[in-house]
Amino acid sequence: MKITVTGRHLPVTDELRELAECKVGRLERHFERLARVEVVVDEEGKAGSYSVEMIAHPSRGTPLVSRSSEASLSAALEAATGKMDRQLVRLKDRKTERRRRKPAAAEETV
Repeated sequence: MKITVTGRHLPVTDELRELAECKVGRLERHFERLARVEVVVDEEGKAGSYSVEMIAHPSRGTPLVSRSSEASLSAALEAATGKMDRQLVRLKDRKTERRRRKPAAAEETV
C-alpha cells in the first residue's frame, strides 16, 4: 500500500509523515486490498484547528473518503482513521456477504 501525505498551509515534517503512516497502517488489519491512501492535512486559519481528509483507493471499486476537524493534529488523524476504519469494515462485510449469497437461478431449481 502506498501512503501519500500532503500538507495545505503547513509543511509536512518527518514526524507528521511517521504519525500518518502509523495511523494509516492500522487500516490494513481490516481490509488488505488497499492500493493507496492519500492523507491531506490542513491548518484552518486563526482558530488553530486542523482538518484531515483521508482518501483510500481499494484495488477495485470506488475510493472511500473520511474527513475530520479537531483542535490537535493527532486527534484529527485519529478521528479520520476511525471513520475510515468503519467504512472499510462495512465494505469488507458487503463483499463477503455477496460471496455467501447463492445465485438466484440456483435457488429456483431447488
